[in-house]
Amino acid sequence: MHNVVCAKDALGVNMKDKRHLDELDLRWSNGDTNDVIQSGILNNLQPHPNLKQLTMDGYPGITFPDWIGDPLFSNLVSVYLHCCGNFSSLPMFGQLSSLKHPSILGMRVEKVGSEFYGDASFAITSKPSFPFLQTLRFEEMDMQLGEMVML
Repeated sequence: MHNVVCAKDALGVNMKDKRHLDELDLRWSNGDTNDVIQSGILNNLQPHPNLKQLTMDGYPGITFPDWIGDPLFSNLVSVYLHCCGNFSSLPMFGQLSSLKHPSILGMRVEKVGSEFYGDASFAITSKPSFPFLQTLRFEEMDMQLGEMVML
């Protein structure tokens, strides 16, 4: 990601229109430390909802963009987050209806609780979180486990 220096550059890539893109692998180097700039870049790299696999390695931000965990990404099967910034919570991966393999490794997260499974309005619909979950991987985490729900 060191080649993309501002959010405007990322917007020019026009990822939303790349409907045949199945996998997106985003990697940040140690020098990419300005979390505000990196957050803007990541927001503008929103891929087309046909995406099936997302990898993020070394993202220095403190918040994830809204598109990560958005139910529109119903084709997303695998998410791999490795050594990403300091977050208060994880994206609402439970809303991703096809997600089978979420892996969260080497991250600092304040807690993993109900926000991980979906927001309050999602819970009311009686749709189960992670309906196709096959593996759920948390490794090398610095976190508190919140109220865990039955999957």
